[in-house]
Amino acid sequence: MSNLANKKNTLKWWVLSSLVVSLVLIFSGLAACSGKSDTSAAPDTTEAVITYSMKTVDQLPTNPPTQPNAGFKFVIVSFNVENKGLESFKVGANSFYVEADNKICDYSDATKLMDSQLKSVDLHNGDKTSGDVAFPVPDTSSEFNIKYIGFNVNKIRWVKQ
Repeated sequence: MSNLANKKNTLKWWVLSSLVVSLVLIFSGLAACSGKSDTSAAPDTTEAVITYSMKTVDQLPTNPPTQPNAGFKFVIVSFNVENKGLESFKVGANSFYVEADNKICDYSDATKLMDSQLKSVDLHNGDKTSGDVAFPVPDTSSEFNIKYIGFNVNKIRWVKQ
């Protein structure tokens, strides 16, 4: 009977050891799949690079020149957009707005009359586009922030010229 008790005790240790080893393997596999990566790996460099400059004007360079509504002026933003690694990146005049004095200012439809307008395109990896967008802003505003409307907002690198 002591031989049987010894075999049961050995079997318990094998089962317990197998369980511990299995748990260690499971948790190490979960840690490998947790999204944490080797810190020596190259950073994700897929992005859209938006280089821009701004100027304020009293009228738009259209034919005939477009005047803003009373109490407003135009901010013309010149964009250069390049897709560096994203599957696609949509851009056009309606992809942006300007914040001026905590007010949201949408683009002016008169942008479509400008020779240098930013056209609506879907940029694939490696594609580039450029053009201007006009935004009517209160004429008392002096600071402007450009915002993008759409997907991949966190994949944009803004470069002010």
